[in-house]
Amino acid sequence: MRRLSAIGALLLICVGVALATTLFRSGKAHATGPVQSAPVPTADGKPVKSKSSTSNSRSLTLEYFNGSDDEKFTEIRANAITVQGDTFGHVIWLFLFDQGQLVMYFYLQPSERVVLPLPKAVKFDEVNLENCFGSTQCFAQVNLIGS
Repeated sequence: MRRLSAIGALLLICVGVALATTLFRSGKAHATGPVQSAPVPTADGKPVKSKSSTSNSRSLTLEYFNGSDDEKFTEIRANAITVQGDTFGHVIWLFLFDQGQLVMYFYLQPSERVVLPLPKAVKFDEVNLENCFGSTQCFAQVNLIGS
């Protein structure tokens, strides 16, 4: 009798493990699968361009190495900004300009990430990684997202 109940319990555990791995595996495969975007048609049937594919956006990686890193580009109007501080543990100063005039700056702690939606579009044409406290080298990632 004991043997029969032990076999039943073992069988129940095996079925539970098999079912759980099947469910979790299919969920994981779905979550990590390739992203497929389909164009969304408008009322006239023409596809709409994705906002992330606009030419009015910039993604920049700046590197400070014994001096500032300055990136100049054609002026864009950004509706949102994301900045990622140095992931190696350094505090940084990051400045954003328009025609040589300071528009905003960020004082970022190590690995700090800021996502900043803007109430109206703001013009930018330059990003400067100015200081890297505690090291002669650090990095920053800046995304200026336009409409």
